[in-house]
Amino acid sequence: MTEPGDFSVEPEVSPDPQLQFEDQATVSNEQQEQTQLRRSQRVKTLTEKGREMQEERIQGLQQRFNYNYEKWRTRAKSSKQPLSQSDTLSDDLLKDIIGDVTGLRADVTKVYEELRKLAPPDQVTRRRVDLCVEISNFIVKKAKDQLDRKSEEEQDWPDAGSLFQTTNSKVSFFNTSGKTSEHSSSSSVKHQEAAAEAAASRAVLIVLEEQEREQQEIAILEAEVRKKAVEHEALVKQMLLEREAEEIKLRMQREADEVKLKAQQEEEYAKLQRMLEEKKRKIQHLDKVKDLKAAQARMQVYDQTSVNELHKVDVTNINTEVKGDTHVSFPSLPEQVSPQAIATPTNDGTSDLVKVLASALSASRIPVPEPAVFSGDPIRYSDWKHSFETLIDQKSIPDKEKIFYLRRYLSGQAKS
Repeated sequence: MTEPGDFSVEPEVSPDPQLQFEDQATVSNEQQEQTQLRRSQRVKTLTEKGREMQEERIQGLQQRFNYNYEKWRTRAKSSKQPLSQSDTLSDDLLKDIIGDVTGLRADVTKVYEELRKLAPPDQVTRRRVDLCVEISNFIVKKAKDQLDRKSEEEQDWPDAGSLFQTTNSKVSFFNTSGKTSEHSSSSSVKHQEAAAEAAASRAVLIVLEEQEREQQEIAILEAEVRKKAVEHEALVKQMLLEREAEEIKLRMQREADEVKLKAQQEEEYAKLQRMLEEKKRKIQHLDKVKDLKAAQARMQVYDQTSVNELHKVDVTNINTEVKGDTHVSFPSLPEQVSPQAIATPTNDGTSDLVKVLASALSASRIPVPEPAVFSGDPIRYSDWKHSFETLIDQKSIPDKEKIFYLRRYLSGQAKS
């Protein structure tokens, strides 16, 4: 059994003058088209590989054309018998005939046009196309007339040669090289026609099975592609989710680092602020200590000056008193007085002299400096305390008088 695309046609020379005229017209048209192609197109020189690819494509298109033509021929032959009957056909059957014949005719002409773009088709292919168009138009017109219920005179079918009657052009389906004799018996013709129909049907079935297998493979591939697309989409979504999670994690880590750094900076700032406050307090303390030291130094100088002045005044008064009353001379303060000279008088006049000197000192003494009044200022407390102890507390006076002076040189309310 031959493959569906390997139809080897050996056309028989028809004695019909109409067919001879059609052949001549076809040849003339072919020559005109070739001449027009030569005038309007540049001849392209193909490489060996290009020629091989073009030949393979032409061969594939030729096989497709033969296959589509056989499908159309089978359907046209099956449509002739019901359309030739006088019985009225159903609308569904007529619509099926119109749709099938029109679709198969379109398939044949489509492949024919693709084949013409590559190379001028041979005479057999052209004759087949013309026959396909003519018979298809006749079948469609006859079916539409019956569908529209038009009662016209019976039209004769176009002369289709061996399309509906003989199989002289299909001898190659049985792998025979000789031509069928015109005088074969009717039984042999019927047998060959049935065998040709069976071979054509088998070839069509083989092609249909191959198409079904291809469709199944295409469906499997499409399912695999959809599966891969779904997996790819899921993978992309997962990657996006992981990337978003990573970005969220990095953002949270960055925010945590910023919070930590901010807290550290605030802590360092607070520490520096405390150090600054401590330094300021220390400077203030040093200022107070400085003032206190200066006050203590001033008080010490004041106390020393006061003692020296008191000593000088007492000695001067004593010398003046002695000279005026007893005419006794005493050495001056800068000179050193020996203990023997002071302790020499032992008579009763000594005690009187001492009393006189004491009263003179009390009468001629200048006012002693008084301590300042203390109002509770802690800075001035040390100076006030030193001056009070020097001027009041160290004097040989009763305690009640000391308390009196203490109250005198204090002011304000007591502070805790």
